[in-house]
Amino acid sequence: MDGKLTQKESSNFVGFSQKRKEHVTPYKIAVVCLINQMCILRYKIRPNAYLCKGERGITIKPQYLRDFYLLTLKLIHCPDLAYTELHSLITGNRYQLMPELLTNYEKLCDKLLVKKIDGLMDTINNLNKMLIDLPGQVSPLVNKSSPVGLFLRRMMLHFDKLSFPQTILVFEAFEVYIREGRELVKKDKEFVVQKIVPRSETIETSTPESANTGAVGKSEMDLTGDKMEMDSEMDMSEEDAKPSVAEMSVDMMSDTDAKTTAKSEGGLFKLSDNDPKTTAKAEGGLFKLPAASFTTKLNSAKSYVPLLGALGLDDGDGLDMRQLEKWDPGAIWSRKQAELFISQQAMYLLNNPQQALAPPVLQERLQQILKHNPEHAEAYYLSYLNCLRVNEFCGALENLYHYFDRSNTLLNHEDKPKGLRFAALNLGILYAHFGHKEEALRALREAIALAHEVSDNQCLQHIQSWYYKLIGNEKMMEKQMERSILKSSDLNLHFLTSFGLLSFSRFASSMGTKPSLVFELLHKSDLLNFHYDITDLMANSYATKAGLWNMYGKTEMASLMSQMLLHLDLKDPTIGLTCYNGESVCLAICNVTSRFIEEGEFHLASIILNHAKDRFPQEKSWQLVEQLLAFTQALYQRQWLEAQRAVDQIAAHDKIESKLRRAELLIERENFRDAMETINTLFESDNDRMGALHRTRALILAGKATMCESNKCSRMPIIRKYGNEKPIDRSACTGSAAVNHFMKAVTTGSEFYLNYYSCMATIEHAKLLYDKGFTNQALRLMEEGIVTVLAHGTSYDQASALYFYLVCEANSIQETNGPMRVDAVMEIVKTLERVKDTFKRLGVVHKIQSIVFLQAMLCDDVGKMAELYKYSLEFRKLDELSC
Repeated sequence: MDGKLTQKESSNFVGFSQKRKEHVTPYKIAVVCLINQMCILRYKIRPNAYLCKGERGITIKPQYLRDFYLLTLKLIHCPDLAYTELHSLITGNRYQLMPELLTNYEKLCDKLLVKKIDGLMDTINNLNKMLIDLPGQVSPLVNKSSPVGLFLRRMMLHFDKLSFPQTILVFEAFEVYIREGRELVKKDKEFVVQKIVPRSETIETSTPESANTGAVGKSEMDLTGDKMEMDSEMDMSEEDAKPSVAEMSVDMMSDTDAKTTAKSEGGLFKLSDNDPKTTAKAEGGLFKLPAASFTTKLNSAKSYVPLLGALGLDDGDGLDMRQLEKWDPGAIWSRKQAELFISQQAMYLLNNPQQALAPPVLQERLQQILKHNPEHAEAYYLSYLNCLRVNEFCGALENLYHYFDRSNTLLNHEDKPKGLRFAALNLGILYAHFGHKEEALRALREAIALAHEVSDNQCLQHIQSWYYKLIGNEKMMEKQMERSILKSSDLNLHFLTSFGLLSFSRFASSMGTKPSLVFELLHKSDLLNFHYDITDLMANSYATKAGLWNMYGKTEMASLMSQMLLHLDLKDPTIGLTCYNGESVCLAICNVTSRFIEEGEFHLASIILNHAKDRFPQEKSWQLVEQLLAFTQALYQRQWLEAQRAVDQIAAHDKIESKLRRAELLIERENFRDAMETINTLFESDNDRMGALHRTRALILAGKATMCESNKCSRMPIIRKYGNEKPIDRSACTGSAAVNHFMKAVTTGSEFYLNYYSCMATIEHAKLLYDKGFTNQALRLMEEGIVTVLAHGTSYDQASALYFYLVCEANSIQETNGPMRVDAVMEIVKTLERVKDTFKRLGVVHKIQSIVFLQAMLCDDVGKMAELYKYSLEFRKLDELSC
């Protein structure tokens, strides 16, 4: 796509003009003034510089030069900024400029306001002296081919072509721009940044007599004098200038946080060649959909001056010069400005949505771009991505159609079928994004047919990476994935190869493959990611590892993988990526938050959750974790209404998780029949969508509900006192249904390597055996599962399992006598203190009473009267509080 249209093709665009309009705007005049004053200061560095009486030659610190060059490139390539935005860039802390430069710049603006049109014309006419060779100088101070030189030449050219009435309007616009802008700066303290720089650190004299410090003369500089020359250090060839321009970023907001300062790669809109998430026809490339967005603050302060569109060259568009409107500083966009802006925003949406503009603001800027560049098809694609951020189907579909309709007109006859293939692929991705599976499959099949006609293997691999996600047949998915990975590797499509390995590892884990083989696939993907620097998939790999470790029940390893991702340095300042904020980072933050919830550190979990809210305001992951936090706290504190409300909120994000939590809540409320009905409904309606993890959890909950309903027993077992009292006769309650559920859970967990949930099912089975009077058998089962639970379980599961293990152990030593029995019982009492402290930290007050009662019974058994009275008093206090 070369960006050119034939005369016949250009008729397809409404309002398209083959000439590119340039404008002399107040913002560009202000930039010219800034460059002018810096060149005057740089002139004094030259050994043969003509100086006024009392002035000295100077040297300027390299830091000031570097920051000025970077700022200048930013200013000449970004769209027109309001005065408040320009002022914040010049006076902010991001760019360290010489205080004398700022002072002289303000003086020059004041001089222009006083001398009016004469001063403006003198300033523009003097630009030529910056670009020509002067006697006694080695080279011109500004190279004509450099970005700054091209900018100054364009300004001179278009200013010379203005008529006198147009020149008057230009000056009036500049006057309003400066005056009203300064008033807004004074009113808003956010745009005023004090520059406190010691003069001694700013300028050094170049003469031996003034070795201490030197200063530029404070007298008024003669802008029209022959003595004004420019700096040769700004001389740069066109080839050297392009990398510098590519490193610049266009900051559309005023005084953006330094942490989000970025540099954009390239001025041309370019689509990624290897991302299967969103594809668009642009040299066969693909573009990734954003996972989240971040809303930035727009500077509400604007300077209103007359519209300057009528002040440009007459391109035959019939603009009425007498028509005056309110001028929006971002309303005038050149082709290069639009390309750089679109490239930057596309990169932000892909890697760091936090830095991208808010959806309404971005849409407004794109409308401004299309108003002045209707042939710019890439703006429609960025608008399509912007609509996906807010899940606007109609807008996304319309912009996608507009993009391919306009981009195809720029192609020759041979490349047009290629655009149709990728158009069908993008349409299928759009339907898949909104859950329209049948429509997505039809669009993908059409793309496959078009790709087969010309044997476009690369396009076929991109299609296949989406097709196997939608077919739903496990056997076909496995074959499709294997073919896709092998073919992508043969075609050197490294992104698709790595992406296929990641997808295949998830699929293999869901099919019960050995964890060692699953992580071997991830290792191969990591090798490709690090070798070819695929940032997005690096983060996805760590997030996938964390998810797999969670599924296998190794929560510590999952937390470690998440923290490694958060500490991974994925930034790339060369393309303006100062911070990677993809979806994987949000998942890692949520995983760390979930770990704190499991540990009972609810305050720390809330702090991290607030960080996720600020960093990913529209992401759904933290919204689910937020409701899980509310549910867990309410469940522990027996606040049933709050817990039920959280369950209803969870249903909006994950229906299966909501039903599981509802069953857990009903069991805690001892409503066992409703809990069984909820689980049965889950198996009937969502059995096909349930994975092994959800199925195992559902079987454990079904077994608990069945056991408690049939036995009507307490879920916090109490030690059986030996002597005249006999155990409760439960022979009538066989609990076979509960045993069946527990054994299915153990089998499913073992088949899919869900060790933690297998151990939890084993512990629940042990509780059932204990209720039936088989204490020794229950103790043996507890010894099998308690180690895994204590190593990787939640604080609540650890405390509950340890409590039950101590109950079984206390019963097993009742028949022994002697001092060893007393020591063993008191050791159990001591360990129960740890369990009690854990429940206190979690806020599970209702279970503390059972623990204190058990401690009192154990002390009574061994004759420890002092401890007995202590725990009896504690139990009485707890009983009074509960009443």
